[in-house]
Formats: sequence, structure tokens, C-alpha cells
Amino acid sequence: MPTPCSRRLFLSSFVGAVGIAALPSAVTHAQGVTSCETVNPGLVSATEYVGPGLGKFVAWDPELWEVANPTNLAAVFALPTGVAPIACGFGNGASDLITLAHRTYESSILLVKTVELGLWTFDDFANIFTQPTFAGEFRLPEGSEVLLTETFDDRVGVIAQDSAHPEHIVYAEYRIAEAERLIQSATLHLWVPEVYASTLDDVFGVQIEDFELFTVFAPDTILDAIG
Repeated sequence: MPTPCSRRLFLSSFVGAVGIAALPSAVTHAQGVTSCETVNPGLVSATEYVGPGLGKFVAWDPELWEVANPTNLAAVFALPTGVAPIACGFGNGASDLITLAHRTYESSILLVKTVELGLWTFDDFANIFTQPTFAGEFRLPEGSEVLLTETFDDRVGVIAQDSAHPEHIVYAEYRIAEAERLIQSATLHLWVPEVYASTLDDVFGVQIEDFELFTVFAPDTILDAIG
């Protein structure tokens, strides 16, 4: 079995190759999508996606991740009510969402979302993210705790814990791109303590255009915060 270090090197090579090879055709595909009523809008292939509204490219290692099944209860829990695992045009303004599930640990869910920034600024969001009630953004019940919040450059990182199910941990990272007037985010839901570390390592098998996860908090910092 490869070590975490060797696996990261392999995955970095994989997603880099996928991104370089697939991005031009994926962007062309995205420009041709005019409606969010299509099935799985923005899905280019079994391992590639381009948001039809805001055009951000996502690719993943098929040995580690797959598009979440709508019947996956962990995905249903993480998603806004009535929103499919692949969706666009929800909320105010343009918005894109793809939801990935770990192929081995199906309760490990990664939501990759891009939305329009609107009139908000980075400081507006930084202030909101530090509020204890922000755990509700992750559909966590009242009383859930924000364990750690930090800002770094144009990023905000948040670690939260479910009050009803303490083993349910959420790590979210946001990129507030004021020049592009959009917000990119990746939100990871973890339910099984025994696989926290391996799932965090496997997130290196997902590539998101203009967005690198663990910029605010490294995996070891997340593991320390959740004890």
C-alpha cells in the first residue's frame, strides 16, 4: 500500500494531467449549457465537471471519489433541501454545485460549490464565519459548535462539530474572489472517526480550478482540532 506521501505525489500527477488535457473541451461544453433543467448539468464525464453558470472545472480520481448518489443519506443530509447532488441556479444569482462521495467510505461527502459574490466583501464574510451560529450553514442542528475559524489572504476556513452526532465533523474552506465577484467553497462532511485521516488524505485526489484545499488549515491541524 502506498504511503500518504507517495499517494499525494501520484494524485497530484493524476489531477494535473486530467486538468491540462480536459479543461479546454470542458470549457467549450460549459458554454453550451443554457439550462439548469438538464440532467446533471455541467457533468462532462465520469470524472470531470464544469459549472455551467460560473465555469469552474473540477476533476477527481475515480478510484477514490464518485458523484454522490441521490439516495446516499449522508449526501442528503449535507445538501440543501430539494437540491440534487449536481445542481445549478439555486439561491440568488448564478450558482454551481457538484457533490462527491468517497468510493470506500460513502458517508464521507465533499461539496464543491461556486456562487456569485453579489454586494458582499471579504470582510463581510469573515465576520459572519466567526459567529457561533454559522454551523447552521452546514445544516447542523442548533447547539453545534464551530471549533476553529481562521482567515488567510482571500480564504476562510471553518471546522464544526454536530451537536446531535459528535462524530459528524465538517471542514469547509471558502475563497472569496472579489475580482471575479464569486465565492468558491469546498465542504467536507466526515462521519466515521476511524477514517478521518485517510479521507482527508484522499481529498488530494480532487482538483478544483483556482482553488487548493487545505490552504487555511492543513489536515493535521484539522485532526488536532477535532481531537
